[in-house]
Amino acid sequence: AVVSTQSGHYGRGFSDASYYFWKLSMAYLSLANQVEDKPMMSNNSKPEHPQGEQAEDEIVKYVNRFHDFQHRAEIYYVYETLYRYTEEPFTSYLPEALFNMARFLIQQVNSEVPAGKDLSV
Repeated sequence: AVVSTQSGHYGRGFSDASYYFWKLSMAYLSLANQVEDKPMMSNNSKPEHPQGEQAEDEIVKYVNRFHDFQHRAEIYYVYETLYRYTEEPFTSYLPEALFNMARFLIQQVNSEVPAGKDLSV
């Protein structure tokens, strides 16, 4: 999946990159749920719920990755719309919607610009 995000990321496929980042985020959310729901076997062979610090750390790691990839997916999704507006003469969006998308993008990106992209519209 990482290769897929890289190819969409470095081409002009902003919507492709958005989709693959979203898919990746959902995979991490699924992993976090699996860790939370996975019973562990104790010495007496009875299933126990993994409440150890290691399981919590793993869940936190997966949830953080989920949020990171969701954030990237949102940025690319919005940027695709704004990019198309600059390249194509017609759009179904109202000017106010495009303005608010640009505001959202500026707020979300701050100083974080994805590798290989110049997000100046």
